[in-house]
Amino acid sequence: MDIALLNKYGIPDDFIKRLQSQGITRLYPPQAQAIEKGVLNYKNLLIATPTASGKTLIAIISSIKHLAKGDKVLYLCPLRALASEKYEEFKFFLNYKIALSIGDYDSDDAWLRNYDVIISTYEKTDSLLRHRAPWISDVSLVVIDEVHMLDSDRGPTLEFLIARLKRQIPNAQFLALSATVKNAEEIASWLNAEVIVSDWRPVPLREGVYRSGIIHYKDGGTKKIPIRSGVAFVDLALDILDEGGQALIFNSTRANALRNAEKLKEFVRKYLKKSEIEELRDLANNIESNDWLSQTLKDQIMNGVAFHHAGLSYNARRVVENGFRDSLIKVVSSTTTLGAGINVPARRVIINEISRYSVGLGYSEIMTVNEYKQLAGRAGRPKYDTYGEAIIVAKGKYDVDVLMDSYIKSDVEPITSQIKDEKALRSHILSLIANEIVTNEDELNKILEETLASRQIGSMILRRLSKNVVSYLMKASFIVAKEKYVATSLGKRISELYIDPLTGEQLENGIKSVPISLAKDEFYYLLLISSVEDMQRLSVFRSENDFLIEELEKVLNRYPFRLDPLDDDSLSILKTAKLLKSWINEESEDEIADKYGIGLGDLYSVVQVASWICHAAKEIAKLLDQQEAYNFLETLEGRIENGVKEELLELVQIPRVGRTKARILYNAGFRSLSKLREAKEEQLIALPMIGPETYKSIKDFLAQL
Repeated sequence: MDIALLNKYGIPDDFIKRLQSQGITRLYPPQAQAIEKGVLNYKNLLIATPTASGKTLIAIISSIKHLAKGDKVLYLCPLRALASEKYEEFKFFLNYKIALSIGDYDSDDAWLRNYDVIISTYEKTDSLLRHRAPWISDVSLVVIDEVHMLDSDRGPTLEFLIARLKRQIPNAQFLALSATVKNAEEIASWLNAEVIVSDWRPVPLREGVYRSGIIHYKDGGTKKIPIRSGVAFVDLALDILDEGGQALIFNSTRANALRNAEKLKEFVRKYLKKSEIEELRDLANNIESNDWLSQTLKDQIMNGVAFHHAGLSYNARRVVENGFRDSLIKVVSSTTTLGAGINVPARRVIINEISRYSVGLGYSEIMTVNEYKQLAGRAGRPKYDTYGEAIIVAKGKYDVDVLMDSYIKSDVEPITSQIKDEKALRSHILSLIANEIVTNEDELNKILEETLASRQIGSMILRRLSKNVVSYLMKASFIVAKEKYVATSLGKRISELYIDPLTGEQLENGIKSVPISLAKDEFYYLLLISSVEDMQRLSVFRSENDFLIEELEKVLNRYPFRLDPLDDDSLSILKTAKLLKSWINEESEDEIADKYGIGLGDLYSVVQVASWICHAAKEIAKLLDQQEAYNFLETLEGRIENGVKEELLELVQIPRVGRTKARILYNAGFRSLSKLREAKEEQLIALPMIGPETYKSIKDFLAQL
């Protein structure tokens, strides 16, 4: 379909011209099919088509129809990085007010009422509903990106979110997008939607299995690969570099991702032009050098390769992704997390291992077909490549035929609801009661019937689980049930704080039972934070066991926690609390990363979750009228958020002044905002790391007070 024909469907000429200026003159077949199916006539659609087949543009074109009426559009993503990517795409194409809402779970983000398109994560949108964000009723289009995430640990949140949105804005259009949905008809029926399923791709995909120097393709063809290193993924990567392409290698663990990038370094640097070497040096300088991990990455980037995993800081991951998109970085060695929707295509995707490490389980699992297809979908760059390749490396007992049949020629698994136990229901049932969406058992059952779980496991099982959850919430005094279900003030606040009710109960008990002697003991509260259901805890290495067991035995003599020195989870709680203590006492990032065996991304992630739980504890203390605990936790929250001792809390309020610069200012005698107000420009700029930009930030902040 010619792009100019969009005019017939009410799409304005200026938008069509914008598309044409980007070289988009015709719609892809799935896009044309979506229009024929009525997407511009406000029909609900489930679109299951491969990566890069134009699903986001369908959402953008559909948005125009709603925005022209003065309605809002809500775009839901599973990941913050993906939400940021979609935000940039919408901003590029639409002359409307676009907002990105991915932070603070304890806010209704009232400012969003002034925006036309809100792009958010599943969890953030769920929290907005819990805070009764008033602008939700103005939404007339809901786009659910990566809808196959229903079959993941995020699934229960997404499932209840969809059920609530369907109930709260019943006349809204729903547009669900995914690359892989086996049971598309079932999911579409649940969404009351039409289905578009297609295997059309703008860049054809060849899939194959590599063993002993030969790629065996799905179509029966073969290709001999020059053996230059004897290492399969290296030879496969160099072969595609010979053709002017790029390679993306998927590994089962972070250690393998880093190690394999190191192996590639000496080979890939030979492919770099002199101009590229200079650009790569500039690119590497955008990486903060806080620890050995980022130093290793910088060195790799200067040689045209990079590793990528969640242990890197957000900034470092963005540098790698952008360098790869710009064709400067030739090969990226990643964990499977890079296959989750973020746009970083390569000519050849190499699946180096068919297992992946599961953080939740603590061990490796065999990859599902769905996961393989998501990774394979990264192959082939529109406008750059005439084809893409996804190659599985055959190792050990897995021969070519087994991998061909098990993955390449196999269908993806059907999406199944992950609402299967009480844990998946606790938080959402409390939220429904706290927001007065359900006030009795019948109303609760009606909304449970709107979930995918009701269709798949049956309403009787779901009702039994929900009865147990309601009983738990009553016992914990989060709800009362006389004539109707009513959330207590504590239950309402726990729902708003976006924590598992079990976490809320653990924090409540920990605050109520703190001995007077420990009321101002920071490590008591760090242990409490580290022990709750929602906390992200550190893994314990075998080499740490003896030391942590000895340490835990000392802790148990002082602190009233039910921990067992022979229990791995208890050791993990202690290790996490110790990391938080190191952080708030201003140990440097690289010292912490080295001491606890983690990357910067892990550190920041643990700190972010701990800060959120500390905030929840503070708010619970307030409701319990525990003023002393509230005051102490308020200070501790600031310390965890910023990684500082109490004396620096005033200085870290200033933009561009983090924990390191604040300490420099404090040690130089500028120990308060009033002291800074008296400082002369030359005094501050003369200090290490306090340049003209930081000085301007300080002065601007002081001027606003």
